[in-house]
Amino acid sequence: MAPWFPVNLTYILVITFGVWGMIFILIAILQSIGWIHQLLYPLPIFEGTDVAEKARPMPPWFLVYAFKLFQLSFLYIPASLQEIIPALEGFRALPVFIASFIVPPLILTVIPFIARGRTTHPLDNMLATFILGLFSTYMVQLTVWGAMTLSFHSILTALTVFITPILVLIPGLRLLRVVWLGMNIKRDAIIFIASTIIAIILPFAALIATEGYRTEVGIGDAISGLLGVVIAGLYLGIVAFYTFRFESSSEQEYISGSVEVKSVPGILIAVAISELFLIVFTGILLALIDPLVEPILATSLIGLLLLSIYGLSYTLYRVITIDHKPYKGHGEELLPHSLVLAGLVVTILITL
Repeated sequence: MAPWFPVNLTYILVITFGVWGMIFILIAILQSIGWIHQLLYPLPIFEGTDVAEKARPMPPWFLVYAFKLFQLSFLYIPASLQEIIPALEGFRALPVFIASFIVPPLILTVIPFIARGRTTHPLDNMLATFILGLFSTYMVQLTVWGAMTLSFHSILTALTVFITPILVLIPGLRLLRVVWLGMNIKRDAIIFIASTIIAIILPFAALIATEGYRTEVGIGDAISGLLGVVIAGLYLGIVAFYTFRFESSSEQEYISGSVEVKSVPGILIAVAISELFLIVFTGILLALIDPLVEPILATSLIGLLLLSIYGLSYTLYRVITIDHKPYKGHGEELLPHSLVLAGLVVTILITL
């Protein structure tokens, strides 16, 4: 197992700066084409002339999931229970607060402790893999749901959103495990297909049963339910890709006996120097421009700065791990640095 410092630390820096850099670059692109949803805009947007009625302030995009949870009325402590237990008065929203800000970090904290398989393979830690997949799917669903609809929902309506990913993930992970173990997949494949079809039909059935197609809120509920199927399917695809690509590539390495370079090539050092130059250059530009006057340029420069740090961190990670993960050729090793190039191209185009 790799030590936390410096291997895992640099790896986490790579992921962190890469993700945030891409987020800023994508927002800069949306800003440059004149379309940006409130979900991505940091300030309230006012539609029309009647500001008092049209204002729809929203929290930052990474808190929209909580914004939506606070709209689920069934999560609040009922008024009847408050009458029975006077001490609950003033804590009506406590369950929603716990669900929004206590449960998510608690889940991420618990996952390493329940992943007790013999190996670190996701299909050898089924419970942890399922919980992480469901958690990720719910976060995306709630974020999009909160951006689409601003309304309170009944428990029956919300169930169509929360059930769909479960119907896909449980039989899907079971099917992947059966394939991984080399067992007969016929029964599990049928169950997975049937369960996925039910998950797809369920939001439409709820939409028709409640006549939700007459309102924007009902349509948003149905779309959020279908989104659960899509995100859960993508998660299963990632697990499958990791499983079979990892095993096939490892097996191929043993069979072919290919020679791998166990030293840092000059081209990787040259790329790192160019990314260091971009870090300094973008930092100077950000200090010189006014973000209120040039908001799109400022957003793209921040994205380029973060991506440059990402590229430099990736090079540092490869230098540290070169003895255990030998250099496999320019094509594969330089591919992650293409994100930095993409950020540079976007920034140049926006500047022009």
